Amino acid sequence: MDIDQQTTPEPESEPGPEAVGQTPLLERLTNVILSPGQVFGEIRGVPVDPINWAVPLVISLLAGILYSVTVFSQAGVLENMRLQQEQQFEKEVEAGRMTARDAEELQGSAERFMTPKFMMLFGIAGVIFGTPIGWLVFAFLFHWLVRLASHSHIPFSKCFEVIGLSSLVSVVQALVNMLLVVITQNLAMTLSLALAFEEFDPTNRTHALAAEIDVIRIWYFAVIAVAWSRLTRHPVATCGAWIFVLWVSFRVSWILLFVRG
Repeated sequence: MDIDQQTTPEPESEPGPEAVGQTPLLERLTNVILSPGQVFGEIRGVPVDPINWAVPLVISLLAGILYSVTVFSQAGVLENMRLQQEQQFEKEVEAGRMTARDAEELQGSAERFMTPKFMMLFGIAGVIFGTPIGWLVFAFLFHWLVRLASHSHIPFSKCFEVIGLSSLVSVVQALVNMLLVVITQNLAMTLSLALAFEEFDPTNRTHALAAEIDVIRIWYFAVIAVAWSRLTRHPVATCGAWIFVLWVSFRVSWILLFVRG
């Protein structure tokens, strides 16, 4: 009697990170905002895709240029900058760190450059040159923080890819801050506790500390923590704690040292 030979198919093995297809670019960029864990889980273990940082870089540059053109076209913003600078010089004179004559000369020199056209050009140049340099610095810091804190190695190129993708949150921050500056006519205004002050003064130490509690900045660091967690499989809470403690320590020390108001 013939017995039919039935071949049982072998179960398909779960694809490794290298076999997982990435979502389309537009969805990937959107998911940095909506579902960062999915994005950084996709890029774990696969070669760096230059489009993951090149497209966000272009978007970041365009957002920064829009911010500079919009903000420095506001007469009230420039006037408030002039008044805040004048108040700062007065504080320096009262503290004996500057003579009244020196303060007057410096104020006059600053006002000659404080024109909409010059400030726009200065802001745009800062965006074009400062953005990629800032990304390189952040990628370097992220690379070494991961190595020191979690004893894991993420290649520098992958760290740069993470910073590039995460910059989509900074684009949101630039647009929100632009609207706040236009509404308040104060260049230092952000979506932070600075909004609690009727007349926010960035030269005031209390005001400056309040401005550090920035909702979108916290969101940005949370996204970086998720990236760290997905790439190294360390708890996201631990990664976030490292980032926030170091950032808060740095910013509070900076304000206490250099903001004298």
